[in-house]
Amino acid sequence: MKKDNKSDYTINFTRKASSFLGKKTSLAEPEAVKLVIAELKTSDGYKRNLCIAYNKYAKFYSIAWNMPKYREPERNITPPTKEKVQMLIAEAGVLLSTKLQLSSETGLRPVELARLKVRHLDLDHKSREPNHSQERQSKNHTNNREPKTTTTRTHHTRELKPRRFTVQRNRRRPLW
Repeated sequence: MKKDNKSDYTINFTRKASSFLGKKTSLAEPEAVKLVIAELKTSDGYKRNLCIAYNKYAKFYSIAWNMPKYREPERNITPPTKEKVQMLIAEAGVLLSTKLQLSSETGLRPVELARLKVRHLDLDHKSREPNHSQERQSKNHTNNREPKTTTTRTHHTRELKPRRFTVQRNRRRPLW
């Protein structure tokens, strides 16, 4: 399985699952394995993982079997109430409480909060600028050799000049 680029976790689980099933029944009999898995009093997710592990075993030893399909039941996700969110914000640190407050008021997802910069916020109009990171990324990967330009908030373009850096006390500081 290492040759198939499987992770150590996958290899270890497959080994444990095969050992577990081998203690319960003969691994050469797929119908007996199906019966053992079906009679287990565990979650369908675990049963599914056992079937996947046995499927790898059966494939390696050329054992014909039809893998049963187990699906985990859908879980109902209940969002926290406003009171619980306010309690969480009150008990959190300064940075986390600011992010939680902003997320609760605007509906931003955690990944959007992580990418958010102060310059993206417009407090006067209570809005934020759209994230143009994908646009910038696609512009940077073009094959033309023209100098890179960027847009400022006033939508003027300027040429980007390379900055010189110096190392002082293990910190990079621009010199200009």
